[in-house]
Amino acid sequence: MLSHNNIRHGIVLLLAVVCVGCGRDGQRKATGRKETEAQRTKAAKPPANETAPLESSAKEPTSAAKEEPPMDDAPQHSPTALPAGLPRRLNLLKQHLSATDMFLDFEFGRAGPLDKLFPDEHEPLLQALDARFRVFAGDGAGGLLVLDLAGCDDLEDARVVHFSSEGGIAVLGESADDFLALVASKDQQWLEFHYGEADEKLKEWIKETGINPHPSAGGRILQLAPITREYRQEFWAAMREASRKLQPELKVEHKLVLGKQLGDVSLGMSRETLDERYGEPRIPSWGRGEQRTTANYPGTPFVIAFDNDTERVVEITMFAGLHRVIDKDGVELMFLQQEKAIA
Repeated sequence: MLSHNNIRHGIVLLLAVVCVGCGRDGQRKATGRKETEAQRTKAAKPPANETAPLESSAKEPTSAAKEEPPMDDAPQHSPTALPAGLPRRLNLLKQHLSATDMFLDFEFGRAGPLDKLFPDEHEPLLQALDARFRVFAGDGAGGLLVLDLAGCDDLEDARVVHFSSEGGIAVLGESADDFLALVASKDQQWLEFHYGEADEKLKEWIKETGINPHPSAGGRILQLAPITREYRQEFWAAMREASRKLQPELKVEHKLVLGKQLGDVSLGMSRETLDERYGEPRIPSWGRGEQRTTANYPGTPFVIAFDNDTERVVEITMFAGLHRVIDKDGVELMFLQQEKAIA
């Protein structure tokens, strides 16, 4: 069966079950993000008297995985042609605050390289895309706020994207002004839960620059949710394209046979076979259970669970990101929406 959730980001293959998981860094982190997704949905629900979120113009991704979409449907413009620095009001905020003054949980002084949030093997891919990203702030957990310049004629139109230290990617504004309107939102409940609350002085200062705050941070995040979903797909499609050019030997697409096989790993396969193929697995402390052992083989995208008695594969997990899963009909199962999952 397939999970009925819209925004889950991984594939788990069991003895006769395929369900959608989440995350990219491992099973323990995935569980943590599952809870966060549920909490976000609850916190982001607008009050009953609030108007419903506007329909997003973001396009629904095709179910076929034959051709990946370009990173942006708009004409591609060279980010290097855009002026240096930040959009006007974001730059005013940077001048207004010191490097250690906080806006929500972010500080301008915590900006750092984007590749620090990704595995070492992703570094050359991020470097290939480096010109399109402009990191301008960071949070205490190590996450970064980034301007994505892809497809922009004007710096003011660059999206604001949060890359978290746990592997999450979220669009927090379709422009810098939209992001500041989120920061100054009248109802801060969602922000307080996820990124900290803006103080009244900051909210008033943002309004004085000409920004009209959003009525509800949670309501705006709901409007941005389909854009975030599309952005995650686009980002990893761009990373795969860079991988094809820079690491052509790396296999990033994996076939799924329901209840049987994911990529070149099959249910029922012996641990001895996989050890011979991939070498010694890494087994985290939390991966040793009474009935099964969960392991990851270096250089592979799989997290594999072995039955302790038979030492054979009983579960295969792959997290969304650089690698993707397609079935025999060419349908990409990661990021699959509810109506398509149950069709």
